[in-house]
Amino acid sequence: MATALTAAAITNLTAGTATYDFSTDPTTGGVLQIGGNGANTAPWLPTGGNPGGFLALTYAVGGSFSSVVFPDIDGGKIVSAFTFETDLRIGNSSTDRPADGFSISFARSTDPIFGSLPDSQNDMNNWAGGVAEGGSTTGIAIDFDTWSGNTLPDGPDIEGIIVRVDNKTVLLYGMPTRHGSVTDATSLQTGARDADYWANGGDPLAPDAWKTLSWAHLKVEVDASAKLTVTYKGVVVLDHYQTAYFPGPGRLVLAGRCGGSNENTHFDNISLSTTAAAADTQPPTAPGKINVALAGARRVDLNWAPATDNSGRVAYQLSRDGTKLGGLLTTTNYTDLDVAPGKTYSYSIIASDVSQNVSPAVTASVTTATEVSDIGFLLLQIYDNISGTSVDGLVSDASFPNSPTRGRYVNGLTFGDGATAFGDTFGDNYGSRIAGTITPTETAQYDFFIRSDDASSFFLNVTGATLPDPAADSPIAQETGCCNAFQETGGTATQTTAAPIQLTAGKAYGFVYLQKEGGGGDWGQVAWRKVGDTTPAAQLKPIQGVVLAGTADATGASVTITSAPASVTVPANEPAQFNVIATTVSPYDLSHYNASGVLYQWYKNGTAIAGANGASYKIAATSTADNGAKYKVLVAVPGVSTTSAEATLTVTPDTKKPTVFLVNGDDSLSSATVTFSEAVTAPSATTAANYTFSGGLTVSAATQVNPRTVKLTTSKQTEGTAYTLTVNGVQDTAGNAASAATGTLTAWAFTLGKAKYEVWSGVSGTDIPSLTSLATYPNSPDIVEIRSALEGRQNWADNYGARLSAFVVPPADGDYVFFISSDDNSELWLSTDSTPANKKLIAKEPQWNNPDQWVAPDRRDATNPENRSDKFADTQWPTGNKITLKKGTRYNLEALLKEGGGGDNVGVTAKAASA
Repeated sequence: MATALTAAAITNLTAGTATYDFSTDPTTGGVLQIGGNGANTAPWLPTGGNPGGFLALTYAVGGSFSSVVFPDIDGGKIVSAFTFETDLRIGNSSTDRPADGFSISFARSTDPIFGSLPDSQNDMNNWAGGVAEGGSTTGIAIDFDTWSGNTLPDGPDIEGIIVRVDNKTVLLYGMPTRHGSVTDATSLQTGARDADYWANGGDPLAPDAWKTLSWAHLKVEVDASAKLTVTYKGVVVLDHYQTAYFPGPGRLVLAGRCGGSNENTHFDNISLSTTAAAADTQPPTAPGKINVALAGARRVDLNWAPATDNSGRVAYQLSRDGTKLGGLLTTTNYTDLDVAPGKTYSYSIIASDVSQNVSPAVTASVTTATEVSDIGFLLLQIYDNISGTSVDGLVSDASFPNSPTRGRYVNGLTFGDGATAFGDTFGDNYGSRIAGTITPTETAQYDFFIRSDDASSFFLNVTGATLPDPAADSPIAQETGCCNAFQETGGTATQTTAAPIQLTAGKAYGFVYLQKEGGGGDWGQVAWRKVGDTTPAAQLKPIQGVVLAGTADATGASVTITSAPASVTVPANEPAQFNVIATTVSPYDLSHYNASGVLYQWYKNGTAIAGANGASYKIAATSTADNGAKYKVLVAVPGVSTTSAEATLTVTPDTKKPTVFLVNGDDSLSSATVTFSEAVTAPSATTAANYTFSGGLTVSAATQVNPRTVKLTTSKQTEGTAYTLTVNGVQDTAGNAASAATGTLTAWAFTLGKAKYEVWSGVSGTDIPSLTSLATYPNSPDIVEIRSALEGRQNWADNYGARLSAFVVPPADGDYVFFISSDDNSELWLSTDSTPANKKLIAKEPQWNNPDQWVAPDRRDATNPENRSDKFADTQWPTGNKITLKKGTRYNLEALLKEGGGGDNVGVTAKAASA
């Protein structure tokens, strides 16, 4: 959608100055172009400005995207300097955390935003990172980002002001205060949030929606030497910062969007003045000879000696086979990653001055290297300009499979950030293909699992190494939607193989993995699991390591082992560790694809050890059967690998008796967890009579949790009391028995103002069952902390579950209402007594919200979290909408959190129902 828009009081357009005060109806005249997705139905209002009318880039309306393209006030002249000023009114978001932001850009005339107006300005993919607040990909962009969590082309964003020059970030200026006043220089907003207005169903298009906001002034200046100054709210955010901006024709562009946590972005009194470059007819000298620093299979590094010009400023335009590569360069080097192996390319470069006079061209011919067979690293082929999200759209495209647009190397069957589901890995509207072979190290039946953003399919040749044909063969697993976790076998999940597949150790099987991206984040992953392995699907890791084989580029790569694994001698049942230190070089950086550029693979007696892919390999407890075993490690980068010499593990007889390493209690006051110095065995470890406590504390049962850990069931412990544990007769794996081994149990004590916070890491999804269905829940958390409030960590990690627990002790008899706030999903459980056995669900957050966002009862609709206890009290408690509690009584409380990606928090509060 685009609307022609004129503005009142436009002056001296051809002289390089223009002002827009929006004092009269700007919806006629054809000067400004208003675009976006049409959700903004009133881009101009005649009153409420500073003074008069104003331009509304966004209101607090969800799902809106607006753009404004200003005219070329210089008639195509080269702009060497400019000044932009405006009054801004920002804020009063519909929820506490505003989203998403807006941008002000002076974009070059060649920017994709201007490619086919008005359609090109309505395509958000033309903005940096595929988001309106990212600004233009050319020229200078000032981004007001009110929600961190997206990825710009050169890294993550922040909550604050981001300054970008020709698609490169030059400033990240954090402004963390939300809803600050018009004079608060730490806040993007220009006034307070009116929570009551939104709680009472306020109209986002009514003047009351911005009555708490004032106008703040913004000024952006670029001088003739490309120094940039940005001033907002009277504070110089950037002071004459020397940029690499090179003059050229350009236009002013605004863009903004709201995405569920919506706020106002209003403009008034816009002024733009530009300075045209001085007339000059003398061209620069030609650049020096093009030097080919590296000609790899998929990378060419070029550099050249600089040209000179009487203006003192020179930029360069590089072309490959007659096609321009990027915009004007202000450096004397360039890396071309969009080449193919074994091809000859013709490069040419010209120098340009400020007046766009150009030098003679300098040329060079470059032949790229060929790829080599490789293990671990695979080639991901990218096919650009294919719309939609269906894999069939990729398979049916004329470019598939033999004419990919570009190629990138990946470390295993994974790319992008599937953990957070944020990030623009390879762009939008493309398809990708990864092909190679997989060679299992163990004969068994295997299930395969895939996940992706957007759709994907995995094809496997179950008979041999020949690659399957996606145009003729059927996938063994497919993701038809987006962004799910790995799904368990059985049921109707097509992301998982319908039946296990028999594979033979040492035999190579050909595979093809296809992924189709529409817009937004993009990533893909493939995992496998041997039948009989009990690891939950949600905890599986993508397939990586030497079981995979593909092609890569050895040019410029090297691996040198500087410290090889040393032989180790240890007693049986003791841990042993092997280490390697290697110096690696590779011209390919895989970090943008969320992958390591170095692969480690440890071997035992010549066989790869599954999951042993770090610079160290640790054996938790050695066995006499391991005596004489040989260990080595392969270290690889794309195209090159080196294997260390073998180290020998010598295991001597175990003559030591097991000792007690640690004794821990818990808040049940009826159990104790004993950790031994080494692995112990049943039935000696599970015989309750082998454990004796002082102080009359008795042991009724012993359960082995893992080789070194035994959990004891005890009689009721007295809070804070220390008990001495004596262990006799518990044997290690060599038959050595503990004799009067002692440890101390200090029973937990009830302490006011404290809560227990337990974390289970590496768990995908956002629903609570993703946590509670874990085999390790609730007894084996990865992290246990004591917190000083009913609040967990904030903005800490992704893909984890947590439990926040404590006793609630009411200060008085009465009725209470409880609240929970979280990101992502959460549940709040309260027991009718001090035991978890009688707990009841009293509140939940089924989506997400911001920290400490306690929602009132009139907010129960499809767009607001249901996080008040009276939502569920009707059926859970006899008192209806209130929970009746007694003074001084302990009530067990648990808050469960499941975090997927992005921000994360969980907190609980309560109040008297009468308050």
